[in-house]
Amino acid sequence: MLVLFDMDGLLLDTEPLWAVAMQNICDKYKLPLHSGIFKYTTGLRIDEVTAFWKEHLDWPSHLNSYDLAMEIVDEIIYLAKHKGKVMPGVLSLLETLKKKNTQTAVVTSSPNRMMEDLLNHFDLIEYFDAFFSAESVAFGKPHPAIYLEALTHFNSSPFQTIALEDSVNGMISARAAKINTIVIPDIKKYEDPVFHLANKKAKSMEDIHYELLEKLILPEVFVFKK
Repeated sequence: MLVLFDMDGLLLDTEPLWAVAMQNICDKYKLPLHSGIFKYTTGLRIDEVTAFWKEHLDWPSHLNSYDLAMEIVDEIIYLAKHKGKVMPGVLSLLETLKKKNTQTAVVTSSPNRMMEDLLNHFDLIEYFDAFFSAESVAFGKPHPAIYLEALTHFNSSPFQTIALEDSVNGMISARAAKINTIVIPDIKKYEDPVFHLANKKAKSMEDIHYELLEKLILPEVFVFKK
């Protein structure tokens, strides 16, 4: 079994801080940004987010959206280290998977430098066998490219793999790669019917245990007793 984890909003309680970081940098340059636009970009790479903004908002034509994205990354790293935390249930599950010698990896839309910096800061990096950032592929989530890269790296079948996600785009990315997916959405969005696309939905990482993962890989209907 291979277990793949998203990072922001799943391993780390950093998802709300993204909006703060984005707003801080946009305010710095006096760029108009309405919070209602965030729902269209959750789960995308930050350079894809700022490119989306530049295309759809009334921003100066000379603005370099990639440079703006990198400033936002600097800001989110700072905020995460000072205000972020590991999500409840994460450490317990990672400890169990480590004891079971289960292969694990992080599959995130965040840049490599942010992933490495924060996983080290929160002492999580030792629990994972590999790390995948969507900045290494042509298309970020909801495209399945980053999950397909992880499957290739481990030479794993999607039917022997589980992805844990918290966003719609992340869920779609994993499901498009045919991976068994557990989604743990923000509690305010828990009843959104779109999350029925996942194989299973949970309210917290505290609800995820090893036996549940095993059953998702091999449901009882496929276990034939002599």
